Amino acid sequence: MKKFRTNFELVLELSGIDAPAFTRQIGASRSQLSSWRSGVRKIVASGHWAEDMAAAFIEQDRRRQRPFLAAFLAEAYPLGTPGRKGVDEHMVAFLTANGQDTPEQQKKRAELYLKYAAYLADNRVENSAIPVEKPQPAPVVVGYYESRQVLSDLVDFLTTLDDPAPITFVCPDGIDIITKDEKFGMDMLSRMVTMLLKGHTLDVVLRTDFKLSEVSAFSGPWLVAHLSGLIKSWYYDDFRMIETDHIIVCVKDILAVRISGDEYRCETFRDKATVQKLQKQCQSYKRQSRQHFHYGLFPKPDGFLAGVNIPTDAVCYLFQRLPHLSIGGEKLLTKVGLDAKEKRRVKKEFAPLFLSPDSFTKDSPIYHMFCMDDIEDALDKPRHLDVELHEMAGRRVYMDTQVLVDQLAEIQRLVKSNKNYYPCFLPGSAFERIKMEIGVWGKALAIGWLPGKQSTATKEYATIAALNGFCSTVWSRVPKIAKSKAAANRALNKLLNRAAKMGYSVKT
Repeated sequence: MKKFRTNFELVLELSGIDAPAFTRQIGASRSQLSSWRSGVRKIVASGHWAEDMAAAFIEQDRRRQRPFLAAFLAEAYPLGTPGRKGVDEHMVAFLTANGQDTPEQQKKRAELYLKYAAYLADNRVENSAIPVEKPQPAPVVVGYYESRQVLSDLVDFLTTLDDPAPITFVCPDGIDIITKDEKFGMDMLSRMVTMLLKGHTLDVVLRTDFKLSEVSAFSGPWLVAHLSGLIKSWYYDDFRMIETDHIIVCVKDILAVRISGDEYRCETFRDKATVQKLQKQCQSYKRQSRQHFHYGLFPKPDGFLAGVNIPTDAVCYLFQRLPHLSIGGEKLLTKVGLDAKEKRRVKKEFAPLFLSPDSFTKDSPIYHMFCMDDIEDALDKPRHLDVELHEMAGRRVYMDTQVLVDQLAEIQRLVKSNKNYYPCFLPGSAFERIKMEIGVWGKALAIGWLPGKQSTATKEYATIAALNGFCSTVWSRVPKIAKSKAAANRALNKLLNRAAKMGYSVKT
């Protein structure tokens, strides 16, 4: 069976264009052509090469006695058809598709070559089994890896849609198909985040009895995506009614994908009746499910944190862009100017956030990461918006820079008095990689926040344990020299000396 290393190599072979003629037509060199064929050099959608190649292939197809591209593309990359403007965009999507080096894609290319090479060689048009005038419907795919590739293609397809759509992802059999292969899962999540940032919403309905080992091993980016609200999850207790299904995905009023059975039969539906039927089925499971994450925590307080007992002998991770919370405890509420009514409300709704490190036992490790860039920027201004309290109080709450300086002095005192308090001052780039602010108090509570976008919390033991592991991993990757007590003192001395020169009172 003939092997093709890339989608480009397959289309070039089927098109019948002479390689030197093709390079002249698109203005490329022979070495470029060779690297595209082998996959050493990726064809990217953002450049002009993909469009030039697509135009060349389409022009050649028009000249043939038997055009084939429309039918070929519908079968080769079926999820790329809906919503696209024409064969040209469909062709670009196929040439630039992700995961072309997988064994499943290589096998698929070989099968497509055998089918369409035979079709193009057959001069008896009337006997052709392949439709020429219109694309084929999406074929049924069978196999674990083949089905996984359809899910990957679905993410890429949704990223190209001009209009965002609500997506429901029901997983009666867990998410092994995505998480089992860590490399595949991480790559898929990265592209999924790109898809979600275009405005799509994703609701995931999972089994309640998910394996903790799987969640812990794969917790980092997935849980951050949940905490930041990009993915909203529900947990369903009884999937016995659809126990043969592994995955059901519904993109509202556009398409549905169902993967079922021991053989991993993957079906793609576009007819309105079937799509709506599966949508209703998915919504039914969602209505009967419960959430492990609580969204909109700050703007819509409803007592979710009220009564949470934070164990003061537990490990604590706090990764913050500015030291608004946890330093100074309740005194901070008075210093920033909250009135008595506002203080009562904030303390009732968000008491765990205002625990001072002094509240913890001396044997409890507290790992506190601050953004150095933000602190230095705040020192240049007489006051700055306290973004967390702004969300909690429902009005603009400002922190005077003197209050910030007092907190820095308090941090320095804690460094000297508490051997298990570990502050670390990192540049803003470190926080950009985390994507959010995050706090984990032992196994009692976890909170995540994208300022101005999403606040989320969870009290689910298994989820918090996984997030604790994620924070531990983040902390372990900080260079030792940057998180030592000596490094913290150097950073604090630098900040407090600067504050003193600017006329602020520094009490250490």
